[in-house]
Amino acid sequence: MKTIHSVPVLRVRTVIPFVLLTFGLSWGIIALYVLAPEMMNPTFGKISGVHPLFFIAIYSPSIAAIALVAGRTGTPIQRPARRSWRSIRSS
Repeated sequence: MKTIHSVPVLRVRTVIPFVLLTFGLSWGIIALYVLAPEMMNPTFGKISGVHPLFFIAIYSPSIAAIALVAGRTGTPIQRPARRSWRSIRSS
């Protein structure tokens, strides 16, 4: 990653997936309730401030960030495998 005066620079290709995931999670849930209430209300119930889908929509930036970081760095189980794969590729 390039740095300017020791501050990492974010590239557009790292920000676009975050914005798309955040937008998709938050507005996707709301759009389903607006466009298909006859399907969503019986299935999930009326949306309110204590509804689980409300919390998913509100915390979508955090969910997207965690998902992208986990995807980039891997889970603790995947990390040793990635290290061993890099050592095999470099030799």
